[in-house]
Amino acid sequence: TLYNVAFSETIASGGVAWSLANGTALTAAGTLTLSSVDFMNIYDGTLVAQGNVTTNAGAMGGDAAMTLTGGSSQTLDIQSSPDGTFTVNKTAGSTATLARALSANAVGQDLTITSGTLSLAGFNLTVNDVLTVGASGTLQLQGGETVTKGTLTLASGSTVKYTGNGNAAANTYTITANPPNLGAAYHHLTIASTDGATDTFQLGQALDVNGDLTISAGTFNVNGANAITLAGNWANSGTFTAGTGTVTLDGTNQTV
Repeated sequence: TLYNVAFSETIASGGVAWSLANGTALTAAGTLTLSSVDFMNIYDGTLVAQGNVTTNAGAMGGDAAMTLTGGSSQTLDIQSSPDGTFTVNKTAGSTATLARALSANAVGQDLTITSGTLSLAGFNLTVNDVLTVGASGTLQLQGGETVTKGTLTLASGSTVKYTGNGNAAANTYTITANPPNLGAAYHHLTIASTDGATDTFQLGQALDVNGDLTISAGTFNVNGANAITLAGNWANSGTFTAGTGTVTLDGTNQTV
């Protein structure tokens, strides 16, 4: 484990390659910076970041994995990265937040949110292969982002949270459309507008929630005849605008 870690390639007409010992994790307890003028490849082990991550626009590759850990808030300003699996495995309640669009777009590259929160903060997310939100993970969106993925897995216990953009203006987001392109089936779904009651989160098709539906702030609008199927609990301290569709409770021992 080191504090601030920087990999720098400054050769304009030729790149460099680094190899971490196979199976070894190099942990940056402070910042992790990857800077390349031409190209940079990092192979074998895992880059573990506990602080902010910054990479520049130079070409980058290699099969090294990248993992975000720890309980501190992290900012991700990533223009390019190695081609291994990208994992968010943070302490519950802590968040890694995008500062620009994130692309895990190498062949077969996966992104997994095992624990903690990955906040898109209005930026798009591209995952070439499998995007997984694990049982202790949260994917947080404003609602207008586009998520491009090969396959989406929302594990039992996973949470998708919509917050709006926090600009105090009235915005409407259709959470079962494209964008955000997450489909219409969730495990836990949370509506938590940072603009209070100003923002509206509406359905564009029938919604299936296999866990809990929580409306803590903002307006949740069924938007016509769209149906809702809910297997878990329903908690509403925001605003619920009913439509003409049917709400089906298909779980056991549910609280509404």
